[in-house]
Amino acid sequence: MNRHLRSLGSFVVLCIFAGAAWLLYHEVRKYHLADIRQSIELIPDLRLLASFGLMIVNYLILVGYDALALKAIGRPLPLGKTALVSFVGCACSYNFGALLGGSSVRYRFYSAWGFTIPDVVRLVLMLAVPFWVGALGLAGLPFVIEPLPPPAGLGLPIDDVRPLGFALLAATTGYLLLTFFVRKPLHFFGREFALPCPKIAFAQTLTACADLVAAAGCLYMLMPSDLGLDFLTFLAVYLLATVVVVLTHVPGGAGVFELVILSLSQTTHPQAVIAALLAFRVIYYLLPLLFAALLLAGYEVQVRRHQAEKAFRDAGRW
Repeated sequence: MNRHLRSLGSFVVLCIFAGAAWLLYHEVRKYHLADIRQSIELIPDLRLLASFGLMIVNYLILVGYDALALKAIGRPLPLGKTALVSFVGCACSYNFGALLGGSSVRYRFYSAWGFTIPDVVRLVLMLAVPFWVGALGLAGLPFVIEPLPPPAGLGLPIDDVRPLGFALLAATTGYLLLTFFVRKPLHFFGREFALPCPKIAFAQTLTACADLVAAAGCLYMLMPSDLGLDFLTFLAVYLLATVVVVLTHVPGGAGVFELVILSLSQTTHPQAVIAALLAFRVIYYLLPLLFAALLLAGYEVQVRRHQAEKAFRDAGRW
């Protein structure tokens, strides 16, 4: 039964991705490829550098997720190891999805460093919860104050985000209050989850908020000057796109994220928005993934070399 449910879930995600890709294709095909290429070339170099710099700042902020999660479960690591697993894990998670990318990569690193499977499970939960609590709690604010309509055609079960905003704010507030009053581990579906102390919980929430603000700024730097949105309004659009990506479970938000941003932009040059989104995909997703692949390959070579050297030493002693 569980196997069929997992297959059904994968099929639904595939359908959502196909539907979003089809809708995005119909949006993009209105514009000539030459116009999009020209719009990419017209992005000022200073804005490209600013976007690249904010990407670096964002990935530095992401180290806070792993550092705080490790502190919460009582297994802190040196900053170098924490930064390595955080960067590679986040880059893979953003491109391939949390389960296929981030969790598997983190298991590879942490298990090699002596973490048990229960330790890794607790750590992954401690990484996932702050995102839902902090990032989606931040999204609740504009959903309540200035609600935006989700794009039609994605088959989402909501047409008004205001109730969702209240639910997200309530969930964030409830979680933070729980950290003050609940000291014993909680049990969900046979799994044990220990809440962090209030200090760590608030730090995780702030990290999640800073993460989204920096990521939104990375994209905003690439947007055309006639976008018609100030940064706070654009942040609300970005948060809505992020929530829609989470609801649809499409790895990397491919197609879904672009469709939401393009639908809610107010520029008279939509091809410039498409160009900005393409540049953002390269700067925020592909370049970190390439660097993460190089780091992972270098780490594996180093591990294998040490293992080989140890085997030769053991053989020599024998």
